[in-house]
Amino acid sequence: MHQIFNIEYAFIAFCCIIHIMLTSTLGGLIKDHRIKKRLSQLEVSLRIGWKDSTRLSKIEQGRVGKPTRETLDKIVNALELNAYDRGQIFLATRIVPTSEEVNSVILKVKEKMKDFKYPLMLVDFTWNTFYFNKLCIDLFKLSDKEYRFLEKNKLNWLELLFLRKSFNNVKLKAGYTEMSMSVSEEYFISHFKFEQSNNTSEKWFRNLLLKLSKDSNFRKLWAKTPPSKEEHFYNYEINHFTGNWRGKEETLRFHIFAVHPTFDSRFALLIHQPADVNTFKFYAK
Repeated sequence: MHQIFNIEYAFIAFCCIIHIMLTSTLGGLIKDHRIKKRLSQLEVSLRIGWKDSTRLSKIEQGRVGKPTRETLDKIVNALELNAYDRGQIFLATRIVPTSEEVNSVILKVKEKMKDFKYPLMLVDFTWNTFYFNKLCIDLFKLSDKEYRFLEKNKLNWLELLFLRKSFNNVKLKAGYTEMSMSVSEEYFISHFKFEQSNNTSEKWFRNLLLKLSKDSNFRKLWAKTPPSKEEHFYNYEINHFTGNWRGKEETLRFHIFAVHPTFDSRFALLIHQPADVNTFKFYAK
């Protein structure tokens, strides 16, 4: 077990490094990639089809608003970026993945997720959920009908909690430390407000709140729950699940790490790593 926990802390360190990388500004990322490629602003601009470097200079300096997806596609193509670096650019600009991009990522991870020995799910930075492996479906005690619905509609995590109430078969507590754990609804609203604080003007954010406002419990909790102020590890949390599995009442405890695929950093695989001996033994059977 000591080896398992050493691996867990290595994951935490890795996720903190990823956080530092992702907090770079869009202009800074573009400039860094351009310099690494040894290209001038004018060379990149001419590749795009712009007559001079004025527009690119303003983007790198952060003197213009959010570029369109079309403009970003032109820039990343001109820089000849690989899939991971393109994903960083799109994440910094908070570009929501298209349906085609989602399906492409699902195809790339689906087979590997099937063989993973612990619960695993695929999400994006907006908290939309795209795919669960079999052990994750079992952990949340989802029926075949409910999972087929989720797989088809790819709902946001908050929609699953408040509108579909998909996880009512288990009691879930979450937090960044054992001492800070709280019931799932309040924790996730607090976490969501903190993590999405820069996205409140985005169309997807406004549309999501309109949907969620149909639920009276959500409206009440949203009004009274402040954004998280805890110091915490980026892309890490602790979850406790209490329910009946294999005919026995159990509490399963996990360290959960969000690891970004190399082909698009807007997505994350949420890896559930056993946090105690009982949970480790449960999955060893």
